[in-house]
Amino acid sequence: MKYNKRLIACFIFTISIIVWNIQAQKPIYFKNKLPIFSQTLDSLGLKGSIIIYDLHADIYYSNDSIYNAIKFLPASTFKILNAMLAIELGIVKDTNRIFKWHGEKYPVKAWEKDMNFKAAFHASCVPCFQQIAREIGILNMKKYLSLAQYPIPIINAKNLDNFWLNGKGFISINDQIAWFKKFYLRQLPFKNSTYDLMHVILQYEAESTTYTLKAKTGLVHNGLGWFVGIIESKTPYIFALNLQTKTSEYAANLVNYRKILALLAFKELGFIE
Repeated sequence: MKYNKRLIACFIFTISIIVWNIQAQKPIYFKNKLPIFSQTLDSLGLKGSIIIYDLHADIYYSNDSIYNAIKFLPASTFKILNAMLAIELGIVKDTNRIFKWHGEKYPVKAWEKDMNFKAAFHASCVPCFQQIAREIGILNMKKYLSLAQYPIPIINAKNLDNFWLNGKGFISINDQIAWFKKFYLRQLPFKNSTYDLMHVILQYEAESTTYTLKAKTGLVHNGLGWFVGIIESKTPYIFALNLQTKTSEYAANLVNYRKILALLAFKELGFIE
């Protein structure tokens, strides 16, 4: 009897260890699922990776699991959380808030006009969101980055309005996916009204009747670009794409092909038409 009890106890312990190990494992990446995507990257003089996460099946697809762990600056993808904080704190009430242009010369001509909140978001208007960051303030920025479970860089008075653009990288593709999953499932401590408005702001103009795209681009001055977001089709997919140019001559491809390459990966997997 004692032997049987010990055997049962050992069996239960072994099973619990196996279950714990399975739960603690990193996401499984199907590295060989995107050969067309990888070949196209190479032909465009680009390198990088994408993760596509099937939320319902709990499966991750990617072409390069090693690249996915590298930390980069978030660039304008941080505008997603920056916008959420502005909404949550009442700095922005709706998409109609106007950012006035006062005649300043900016590196991007499209910023040189009055813009509402959604237009400023999709135009990646840096001066507009620098203004928002200053209105949020250092204390609230640090507090809410922690509450939002977002990777936290060093933030001070000098870099409050540019820490997502300059300095040391602090977010990986893996991090982007983990954060977007919590965003989509509304697991972060924000009001439902904040989530609702962010879904409106993130949405691209309708390009297909079979899926909805909600996403944000990002561009770092040293030849690095992001495209992150959600595609809602038969099931929701969360994705994060990060690209770098192999040489400066391919910089235009980085800007022009982020969205095209992300959709190519979805099509290669058969998730959209």
